[in-house]
Amino acid sequence: MLGQFTRNRRLELGLSQNRLAELAGISQAEISRAERGNKKNSKPRKSTLKNLAKALGCELARLENLAPKKPAGRPKTELGRLIQSRLQTLGLTPGDLQKKLGVADNCIPNWIAGRSLSISYKLLRPLAGALKLELADLSEFALKRNKPAETAFGRMVRRRRQERGWSASVLAGKVGITRAGVSCIERKGICSKKLAKKLAEKLGLDPAALLALKPARKKRVRRVKSSA
Repeated sequence: MLGQFTRNRRLELGLSQNRLAELAGISQAEISRAERGNKKNSKPRKSTLKNLAKALGCELARLENLAPKKPAGRPKTELGRLIQSRLQTLGLTPGDLQKKLGVADNCIPNWIAGRSLSISYKLLRPLAGALKLELADLSEFALKRNKPAETAFGRMVRRRRQERGWSASVLAGKVGITRAGVSCIERKGICSKKLAKKLAEKLGLDPAALLALKPARKKRVRRVKSSA
């Protein structure tokens, strides 16, 4: 498209390739490559397009839009593949998704390219909605700053929390404890029966099933003082 436009515009102006090259300050060979497209079909350098636009009396943006685009490679990460696949299915561009989420320009490209491997909890629900996915489809990519859970009880609480797209702070607010308290529960499984039942209620779990995962409390061993 760039080559066709350049040739048509040059002919409209009554210019030869050599004359256009002189006006643009580039070689005739570059004009020829621009008109026929090179073997790799790659985008000309911006400096070449800028000089060409000036000589042809058109906007630089028009030539950039007509220039061949580098084909997007297949994302290397699972998150990138999922987002790209959903965009293609829904007929959306990364720019469309950016507007829906109100995020920075580089956010979506970073996810697709694999430069960013996780999603903040703030964006988890909006992203799922924009891509028409369930929260559970994205929960495994939720921002991970947590230390590994040491008990089945803690792993269950964390998994259900992430499936709902809640941060530790959100769950803490729902059950009336601190974020550090939720972190301790998820890491070590330390929790009273009353709080475990409350967690089960908020997380949509069977209280009895959750309590069954609760680690047994270690008994303290009393030390008997020896009489001398």
